[in-house]
Amino acid sequence: MELRLLSDARYAEESDVVTDELIDRYVMGEIPADEVERFEEYFLRSQARRDKLGFALALKKRKAALGRAQKLYRLYLPAAAAAVIAVGLGVGLWRALIYQSDVDRGLAAFQSAYSRERPLDARLSALAYAPASRQRG
Repeated sequence: MELRLLSDARYAEESDVVTDELIDRYVMGEIPADEVERFEEYFLRSQARRDKLGFALALKKRKAALGRAQKLYRLYLPAAAAAVIAVGLGVGLWRALIYQSDVDRGLAAFQSAYSRERPLDARLSALAYAPASRQRG
């Protein structure tokens, strides 16, 4: 058998595939309970197979950890995105509809104070002026 593994590439590839499938079945717990002891005693005798088993177990553990992380992302990421959008829309609407800067408030106060007459001939921008008074004093 070893000579055939060395001389026949197709046979060696088939042997590797079968080895990988057996290790995968062992990691997934699909080997019957009465065969597990023999599998561990005879099949895992080779260091290369034990290394493959260690790698497969590490992959299984990593996949489980990633699965938990993906569940968290699926739960919390949409909620966080919705919260950020809601806060952004709220701040944008507040800024556009409700908030008045100090300059806007000052202009509004100035406009209400001098809505019937002009204080001077000089003009300020953004102020709706009353007609100039022709009377002095």
